[in-house]
Amino acid sequence: MPRLGPATILFALALLTPALAQVQEQPRPAEDMLESGEAPAEDTPIPPEELAAFGKIYRLILRHHPDTSITPEQLIEGAIRGMLSSVDNYSEYISAGDVVEREKKEQFGQVQDVGIEIARTAKGIQVLSVYPNSPAHKGGVKALDVLLEIDGSRTALLGMNTVRAKLAGETGTKARLTVLREGAERRLEFERSRYEFTEVENLPAIEGGYGHIRIHWFSADTADRFELALSGLLRLEADGINGLLIDLRGNAGGHIESALKSAQKFIDGHSMISIRMRPPAQPIRYRAARGDVLSGIPIVLLVDGGTASAAEMFTLALQQNNRAVVVGNQTFGKGSTQSSIAIGADRELILTTGYYLDPLGKSIHARGIKPDVLLGLRPPDQRGEEDWQVERALDVLRALDRMRTPTPPPPAQSAESSSPSQEDNVAGDIQELLRSY
Repeated sequence: MPRLGPATILFALALLTPALAQVQEQPRPAEDMLESGEAPAEDTPIPPEELAAFGKIYRLILRHHPDTSITPEQLIEGAIRGMLSSVDNYSEYISAGDVVEREKKEQFGQVQDVGIEIARTAKGIQVLSVYPNSPAHKGGVKALDVLLEIDGSRTALLGMNTVRAKLAGETGTKARLTVLREGAERRLEFERSRYEFTEVENLPAIEGGYGHIRIHWFSADTADRFELALSGLLRLEADGINGLLIDLRGNAGGHIESALKSAQKFIDGHSMISIRMRPPAQPIRYRAARGDVLSGIPIVLLVDGGTASAAEMFTLALQQNNRAVVVGNQTFGKGSTQSSIAIGADRELILTTGYYLDPLGKSIHARGIKPDVLLGLRPPDQRGEEDWQVERALDVLRALDRMRTPTPPPPAQSAESSSPSQEDNVAGDIQELLRSY
């Protein structure tokens, strides 16, 4: 993550790709706001009595605590981390030691992550997604696992950056994790290794002319790869497609610019999201470019509790513009943006500097997105089905297609054969549900 000077914090992540049409004027530089006094929090002094209490506690620990190995630096760093933990789950202090250790590991390019995305929740450090074919996937780690220990170190008091650093390691080394899953602790061990990861999967087209694309992560290149996947799909289907299923389950986010650039392909000039920063700064709103590459063909988005951050913004942009029906389970609810700020020459502050708002001006932070069609847990009679959620999402997509292009009435049938099939009943029930939105 690039370092930014403190004066650029308010707008560090608000400058999205030029391909996105920006509705309001470009905001003034943060330096101007500071000089004009529009950011009074910058000048708020620490209350003298609180500063005195802090100093007294600091001195009492160093004078009277029996552990003589405690250092002043350790206390100051702990105070900073505690201050940030009281603000939110995403602001974080990266010490000089953390930076040195990270740079040392990255120097020779031998460090491998284990293939998971994590977030701090009320339950602890929780796994949002596990990448296919990754060491963690092969080692049995599952989405929604809570990480209790990494190589013997408890995660409860560790910062997110430290947790990520402990998960990463040299190729060939063992990762030993203790996770909490469904109320029981499990110990997992696997080897760190290189793995290939496909961000955008263009899955085989489904009978009836339905496309199926899965997006695992939004990197800086995902929008281009998504466009290639769409182009390939449309080329293969000579008569076009009747609907598109986009699977965002386990997509923990990534680059917001890439997510919005992907979403705008279907939105035809409408508002997508805005970013609300600290007042008096005005929200910055982003509008899609004109055009819809699918010309209104139905879209279904499949989401779950691991769908977070940039993937939620992609979902919101399509859902709130009535361009897609969302199927699945409540999403994670990470609707904030963080900036990296240099603190001196060798330390960093990761600070939350804005909240993403949907086209209606509402935030999904800490709440998540409620699907239009909630699937819940796997029904008991579908335990053997390989991916029942995909099947249910396809039921919705087929129903949307039938509503768009009514089929002619079937030929007359005998009384014995005129009763509707189970599949027709399912599609009919979904059609009735969709009409109620």
